[in-house]
Amino acid sequence: MKVRIKKVLKRALKLDNISDNISRETSTNWDSLAQLNIAIELEDEFKISFTPNEISLLNSIIEIEKIILRKT
Repeated sequence: MKVRIKKVLKRALKLDNISDNISRETSTNWDSLAQLNIAIELEDEFKISFTPNEISLLNSIIEIEKIILRKT
């Protein structure tokens, strides 16, 4: 699952490399627009949908994994 999440983050954040520790605080590319793009890309990739509250919690790979695991 982490590989798929990193693939989405690479696309949404327009980065060549994504570390396992990337988060909204550690990436200057991860702004509010990127947050929405990440949510949309994750919904497409995993065939799920997020609530507005869940979208606001998608702030790191760890949190993204937790939310996706709850939904699948």
